[in-house]
Amino acid sequence: MGVVELVNADGEWLELTAAILARPIRRLPVERIALQLIATFSAAGCAFAQFLGSEDQVDGSIYPLSEPFGGLRARIDTLGPTAVSALHPVVLQCKAVGRFMLTQSADVPHRFVDRRTREQWRTLSAPGGVDNQLCIPLGRALTSTTFGIGRNRPFSAKEMALASRINQLLIGLQRQADALSNTTTPALDAANDIGLTPRELAVVTLLADGLTAAAIARRLTISDRTVHKHLQHIYAKLGVQDRLSAVLVAERHGALQLP
Repeated sequence: MGVVELVNADGEWLELTAAILARPIRRLPVERIALQLIATFSAAGCAFAQFLGSEDQVDGSIYPLSEPFGGLRARIDTLGPTAVSALHPVVLQCKAVGRFMLTQSADVPHRFVDRRTREQWRTLSAPGGVDNQLCIPLGRALTSTTFGIGRNRPFSAKEMALASRINQLLIGLQRQADALSNTTTPALDAANDIGLTPRELAVVTLLADGLTAAAIARRLTISDRTVHKHLQHIYAKLGVQDRLSAVLVAERHGALQLP
């Protein structure tokens, strides 16, 4: 992937993020993101997975959904995701250090994966062209959801830098979805009727939860200044001058369901 393509990729991801945030989201559009990751990194496939509990149970999907990956999908179905995760170099490293991180299989130190395990992983994944995988986590905890981009060659330093930028965008999208995950469809419609953007609705929803501007900024991975800009727009649209009034007026219009 050349420099021009990397620059174009930044623009493509900004456009995708803007398109996703054009309407309120209550869950991440996983397949849409996975397919974009495949296109951006010229990859064979992309997995979206979450590790559940202490037994290393795995829940997720591999995209494109119609791609057999040289029999890899069938082998995963036969062996089970838990068995596969026991061989995955990135998973083994993250389990050893106790957290997920942005990293690729090719960069996993040998102290985390012995030669025999690497060979077993290569035997399993190489037929599908996904023996090198880049992990893009949406959180640091081992129960966080992650995207895993697979291809048959390492990712360059410039591609890793691009992946880091995309990682931050995806974390922001996930947190936006989390902020509105319990919002009902009528509330979304009511917010739209009074002119609140999806991000403004997320901000006022978090205000209703008692978060400060600084806490909202951390939750949505945006700056304090951006939160205050959103608050100014919210106040103007609702005809109020403070946070409590904004929450009450939003609730009165049906954009919030307060206890």
